[in-house]
Amino acid sequence: MTDDKPDFSPGSLGCHEALHMASFLAGAVEDELCEHPAILLNLEWKALARDASDKLVELYNAIGRSHL
Repeated sequence: MTDDKPDFSPGSLGCHEALHMASFLAGAVEDELCEHPAILLNLEWKALARDASDKLVELYNAIGRSHL
């Protein structure tokens, strides 16, 4: 019996897609959200946006350690 489910384990194309999306989203949050004027005017929002960006970078690094 063959397993026709896509492979998402480290080293696979599926895992590489997750690595790419973590990178893409980290950049988008950094560029589009952390620098947005409404966010910059509110210290709480600014801290939350920064945390979101930092967590996405952590995710990227964690995937990368396993995948690459």
